[in-house]
Amino acid sequence: MKKLILLVVLVALTFGFWKYMEKRERELGPEPEKFMRGEEEWVKYNNPSLGLYFEYRKNPDGYTVVNQNESQVPHQEVIEFLSIFNIREYEELQNATTPRDGPPTISILIFNNPEGLTSKQWANQNLVVSGTDRAISPVTNFTIAGLQAVRYTTDGLYPSDTIAIVKGNRAYLISGAYLDESSQIRKDFLEMLQYFSFL
Repeated sequence: MKKLILLVVLVALTFGFWKYMEKRERELGPEPEKFMRGEEEWVKYNNPSLGLYFEYRKNPDGYTVVNQNESQVPHQEVIEFLSIFNIREYEELQNATTPRDGPPTISILIFNNPEGLTSKQWANQNLVVSGTDRAISPVTNFTIAGLQAVRYTTDGLYPSDTIAIVKGNRAYLISGAYLDESSQIRKDFLEMLQYFSFL
């Protein structure tokens, strides 16, 4: 009888540890893999649980991925909200002693798409988050990672190039905010788009 109780406790502890690690990986994301692209250090973000892969520059003057906590998620149906900050600007924001606006960032919001809507249908039926009704450019068809998407520009605190894309039962809203069209973050965002995959 004692052996049975011990076995049940061990199974429960193993299951609990597995659930904890699963939750931790979802919150922190998988350990990034670094690699060199020419003279630049890049990072591979690969998260199969989110169906998402992309690459971003780490050095020089590169970026860091920040998982936003629940209080910063702009919509209750968001599965995940990633912000990609310029490292220097993120450190300045974290060290600010007075309230201030954040810098332009690249953001990725991931939603469930249980109805199996197309990218255009999803964007049109989720105007609160997609902003297609407030676009300051035409909403055009766009291909990313071999998948059909819609692309447009919105304007808020900063103008943002925005892409809405659906893969299976997930919808992804990818935005690159910038000060002006010649901003380095906009150039980096446009370069990053070629390194996205949806798993």
